[in-house]
Amino acid sequence: MNQTKNNYRLLAEFEKHLATWIIWPYRSDTWHDAAKPARQAYATVANAIAEFEQVNVIVRKEDQPSAEELLNKSITIVNLPFDSEWARDTGPVFVKDDHGQTCGIDFAFDSWGGIYADYKLDDELASHIVKSRRYPLIINDLVLEGGSILVDGEGTLIATEECFFNSKRKVLYSKADLASIFETYFGVSKVIWIKRGVYKDTVNGHIDNLCSFVKPQVLALAWTDDTSDPQYEISKEAFDILASSTDAQGRAFEIAKIHQPDPLFVTENETKVIGESFLSEVDRLCASYVNFYIVNGGVIVPSFDDKKFDKLALETISRLFKDRKVVQIPSREILLGGGGIHCITMQEPV
Repeated sequence: MNQTKNNYRLLAEFEKHLATWIIWPYRSDTWHDAAKPARQAYATVANAIAEFEQVNVIVRKEDQPSAEELLNKSITIVNLPFDSEWARDTGPVFVKDDHGQTCGIDFAFDSWGGIYADYKLDDELASHIVKSRRYPLIINDLVLEGGSILVDGEGTLIATEECFFNSKRKVLYSKADLASIFETYFGVSKVIWIKRGVYKDTVNGHIDNLCSFVKPQVLALAWTDDTSDPQYEISKEAFDILASSTDAQGRAFEIAKIHQPDPLFVTENETKVIGESFLSEVDRLCASYVNFYIVNGGVIVPSFDDKKFDKLALETISRLFKDRKVVQIPSREILLGGGGIHCITMQEPV
């Protein structure tokens, strides 16, 4: 484990951003129809974010024409090498040091325990981004994806045991080890462990599909009222843990339940056109409205063509973010790749 002389703070997502990073899709083993529908979906997200803040999209040189065609002119296209298209997990975790300087942490990446065999470029991507921004670079050999942690910027971190203590991890750390790392690199004084992530999550139960901070002390939690749904037990368990916990400042949480869409399933046609991918082993998709992304003055929220719960999620999230404009965007194409809006974005703080 690399050592550091500084103490750092990981800002909450609802704090001010300098930019958002996104990676342009291309993989034929993840996206159907030469990634054309996925590119349209990514572009819709990127263009929506660009109404609020700067967006940087990492694109392979050979795919630049498609990006230039679909992305708003205000968006910056950056050519850097990569293997997959999930900026939340392969991009750097941006933190502030004691002097307010932005730094970038390059954690180890192992493709979520080996979902993709080729991930060397992804493992190196965070360093390339940090160097391109001329920030101090911190290398850390802990396997950690950005989607696996949730912070309030005031000393509290929430994560799932399913993710960090998964047998697919290269190296397993104890809770005490992780608490020490989180304290040093993220400025965290309290870690709250949730047992599991969203049902059928393909990346070992990331917290960002289950739970999100709206602001300090206020949480959005993926929920279902259907007691026969496997998600009910998971969400109820998480709710009970959070309701009996306090944050790093000793405050009880306010928990807003965001009802998930009716269960979504991979269609036979989708498995045929995508072929041998993670979808070959998955039937139900891990759809969650909590996989939203907070931007400067706005919130980008997924929709899943669910007439009842799309509307309910929009109304609930709009009430939670009264001071931000809430934009809802169709997200099934992104979900077919294994993630959501939050998974394809990574914020860079002011």
